[in-house]
Amino acid sequence: MTSIPGIVLGLTAGAALGTLYFQGLRLTVARVTEAKHPLCLILGSFVVRTALAGVCFWLLARSSGWQAVVAGALGFLATRTVMVYRARHCLSADTRTGGTPR
Repeated sequence: MTSIPGIVLGLTAGAALGTLYFQGLRLTVARVTEAKHPLCLILGSFVVRTALAGVCFWLLARSSGWQAVVAGALGFLATRTVMVYRARHCLSADTRTGGTPR
């Protein structure tokens, strides 16, 4: 039996988690050239983002079941797709107007 509120919770949580995860990645990439110890920044960011995602998916599984985890993964991946599209769109708009890429 499928729980619609659990699936909606999973999609919402996955999308929110994906936003945090990929914004954190974007922030890390933006700051890596200015960091004193870029490897520490990259590894630290990876560990924190991955631990956050793991804990959130674990909590989702405990509270709402496997259907919510699948929905959360779909929300996470949908967020990734949207963010990649937006990043490419911003890059192409910047290069057309002569600005520097972000």
